[in-house]
Amino acid sequence: MKNVHTHNGLQAAKAMAILACAFLAFCALCSPACAGGVKTGDIVFAANAQDQWNLWVIEPETKYLSQLTRTTQTERFPAVSPGGKHIAYVSGRKQIRIMDSLTGEADTVNLPLGIYAQPTWAPAGFELAFVEYTAVPADAAEIFSIKKEGDIFRLPEKITKFPPMMTFPSYSPDGKLMACASFKRDPVLGVIEEIIVIDLKTGSQSQLTHDGADSFFPVWSPDGSKLAYTSNLEGNFDIWAVSYPKGEKTRLTRSPSYDGEPSWSPDGSRIAFISSRSGHREIWTIDAGGADSRQVTELKSTCSHPCWVK
Repeated sequence: MKNVHTHNGLQAAKAMAILACAFLAFCALCSPACAGGVKTGDIVFAANAQDQWNLWVIEPETKYLSQLTRTTQTERFPAVSPGGKHIAYVSGRKQIRIMDSLTGEADTVNLPLGIYAQPTWAPAGFELAFVEYTAVPADAAEIFSIKKEGDIFRLPEKITKFPPMMTFPSYSPDGKLMACASFKRDPVLGVIEEIIVIDLKTGSQSQLTHDGADSFFPVWSPDGSKLAYTSNLEGNFDIWAVSYPKGEKTRLTRSPSYDGEPSWSPDGSRIAFISSRSGHREIWTIDAGGADSRQVTELKSTCSHPCWVK
C-alpha cells in the first residue's frame, strides 16, 4: 500500500508541475502583465492573425513575441508613449483607446462621436495627436491634439483645418514641429500626398517634399535631422528619407515588393517597416542608409504599423 501511495503522489506532483509549466508558458507568450510590459527597443505592431486584428510586441534581436490584445474588436494603429508604459491604438468603431502595457487594462479616450485614426504621442508623453475623418458634407481629414492633466485629457485642439486633408501626424523629437501628409486628388496623376512640416507654436506650414506622387507616413529620426516616409515616387512603394530642412531625398529600399510604414529605432541606426517581400506583409528592418535588410516577424499574416519603442 505504501508503494501505491508513493506512486500516486509522484504522479500528482508531475501533473501539477506540468500544469504550472503550461501556465507560465501561457503567461510568457500571451499576457502583457506576465511579459513585464513594453520596453524601449521593442516593436509594437498590429497583425491580422487568425483573421483578427490585434496588437503584438516583438523584441527585434531575440524575436521574442507576445500578443498584447485578445478581443473581438479590430485593434490597429498602435502608438507607444516614451518608455513604453502606455499604448494608444484605434479599436472597433474607430475609437481611440489607451492601454497600460504592464497590466493590459485599457480605457477609451473621451472624444466626440467620430472616426479616428493614426494616434501619435508627443515626446513628453502627456500629449496625443490623431486624425479625425468625416464623410459629410465631404470627405475630410483634420489633425487634433489632446493634452493630459493628471488622469484626465483636456478638450481636443485642432492643429490643421480642412482643406486640404491632413493625415499621419508625427511630432519632432523636441515637440516643436509636426510632420504630416497633405492629401489631394489630381485628375491626371491621381492621389498626390506631400510631406508638410507645421510649426506648432506659430501654425506656419512648409512643404518638405515636391514629389508629385503618393508620399505619406512621415516619421522623424531621433535627432530630428530627417524623416523617413513611404512613397511611390519611382513607381513602387518604398521607404525614403528626406533631410530637414533642406529636403534632400534618398531612396532606402529597392525591392519590387511593397515597403512602407517606417519607424526609427531609439538610436536612429535602423528603421523598421512593413514589407511583402516574403509573400506576406511582415516586419523588416534596415540600417539608416538602406543596407542590411532583416526579417523580424514570421507570422505569415498581414502585419501593419510597427512602432519602435523609444
